[in-house]
Amino acid sequence: MKTLYVETNFLIEHARAEHSAAEVLLSAAERGVFKLVVPAFCLYEALEKQRRERPEREQRAKALQDEAHNLERKGLDPSLAANLTVSAQGLRQLNDVWAAGLDTTLDRLLRTARVLPLSAELVGDARMLSARLARGDPWHVAATLADWRAQGQPAESLCLTGDAQVRGYLVDQKLEAVATSAEVARRWNLDVPPTPSS
Repeated sequence: MKTLYVETNFLIEHARAEHSAAEVLLSAAERGVFKLVVPAFCLYEALEKQRRERPEREQRAKALQDEAHNLERKGLDPSLAANLTVSAQGLRQLNDVWAAGLDTTLDRLLRTARVLPLSAELVGDARMLSARLARGDPWHVAATLADWRAQGQPAESLCLTGDAQVRGYLVDQKLEAVATSAEVARRWNLDVPPTPSS
């Protein structure tokens, strides 16, 4: 059976509904079209990213709201103050929407995917890989390669990662790697609805 290894960016992409291909892939995995595999560290990383970004957006929203109050207090341009207030509200809503999206994505992923546990061996492998990879996620690469090898290096496996250096390293290890969810969907003949044009 086909296997797709994903990393943190896939979780974020799906949670934020950035690309319809991410939903197509998760839905196909839920139907058993292929096995979905994710390192446990990536689940933590997605949650941590959300935790870090939430207060940053809240600070920006507060700064916009403060600016709106200053404009109102000085009696300057009420339409600009209203626009700033709407922008602040939008940032706060974005926090809530993205948090809910990540919760939903993680719930679905935990029901569908095989989660690769963190181990002492994996930590050692990731430390070694971090010296080889100037960029990219050595944790994801170490977990993916360890599992792929333990599964007998199945030929119908793909690793989804946006980092070109990581893709090159995985290909050198004989594991095929692709850059986008849409590319996975195309290769595996899964229909992705067209993106609405702006």
